[in-house]
Amino acid sequence: MIAAKLMNIDENTITMETTGIEALANMEDLKVSHLAIIDNNNKYIGLISESALFTLSQPENSLKENNVRPIKLFAHDHQHFYELAEIFINNKISLLPVVNKSMKYIGSIMLFDLLNAFGMMAAVQEPGGIIILEVGVRDYKLTEIAGIVESNDTKILSIHTFSPVDSTKLEVTLKLNKRDIAGVLQTFNRFNYIIKASFIEENSEDYIKERYKS
Repeated sequence: MIAAKLMNIDENTITMETTGIEALANMEDLKVSHLAIIDNNNKYIGLISESALFTLSQPENSLKENNVRPIKLFAHDHQHFYELAEIFINNKISLLPVVNKSMKYIGSIMLFDLLNAFGMMAAVQEPGGIIILEVGVRDYKLTEIAGIVESNDTKILSIHTFSPVDSTKLEVTLKLNKRDIAGVLQTFNRFNYIIKASFIEENSEDYIKERYKS
């Protein structure tokens, strides 16, 4: 999934002629803490944050008059979901402008859009169960894990891995297409896999959202 498929084609932008007060009002209306700044030709200039607006000495004047220096942060329309998520997480932003190869503003991605996309990729809305395994980084074998699941006439809808910093362990989260996962759990136990937890679909969405926040 790429930026062009996730973005909203909107007019949630301001210019350097916008006053600080107007920009804050726009943020309040949109429930965001960042806005894209463009010029009169729709060329992208940068991103402004709510915290920066609060520091303006003359918020009744334009951003240009306040000598605002926009943040040079954006995504290209062809960038993948994982790259977009990294930008959001590393910069703690609520909105990410999207530009084309000519640096023209073509839309924006909000944090909620990203979370929805993650839910689709993780098959959150599909009925089924979740199994969380703990394996050594060197012992992780996707083909073996998939084979165990499929030997129980079950399919993996999505798989995600997470490794804490400086850890030799890997947490593997499997979303399966069946709620009855007792047979799969028994097989993992038989192969000496460590099962940290398991869930049925009622808890799936909450757990995925929790892992996304982490």
